[in-house]
Amino acid sequence: MTRAKFHFTVPGEPCGKGRARATIRAGRAAMYTPAKTVSYEAQVKFFAQQVHKTQLIEGPVALHIQALFGIPKSWSKKKLAQLESGEIKGFATKKPDNDNIQKIVADALNGVVWKDDSQVVSSFCTKYYGLTPGVTVWIEELADDANYLMKALA
Repeated sequence: MTRAKFHFTVPGEPCGKGRARATIRAGRAAMYTPAKTVSYEAQVKFFAQQVHKTQLIEGPVALHIQALFGIPKSWSKKKLAQLESGEIKGFATKKPDNDNIQKIVADALNGVVWKDDSQVVSSFCTKYYGLTPGVTVWIEELADDANYLMKALA
């Protein structure tokens, strides 16, 4: 059996999963997902569907996400030059949090790449500043064998 392994990129500033909101409609509380979250999840689905056209993954999955944020306007020309030359890495210690980025991507891929994001057994997210903002997602279907993951981590 060939295991799925692929990646895709969602262009634009990374977005984190927004908290569900509540409102009162006709005297009753109703929950809704913020429009920004719904829109970003649709973008993630679209780009995932462009590269994953096979059946849903049913086993364990590894997920790696690299979020590139646009360069802050406050950065000096010197600091920008250092980033471009590779002198500095440019870690982005800003919102959204890693876990919110992972959550929006994982939720968006339900029913597109895998049946449910509970199948993600290994995940990693990094945040950097870069010249071209976007989120690159790598997905690998893992062997349904606990020893496989332990060997990969060793």
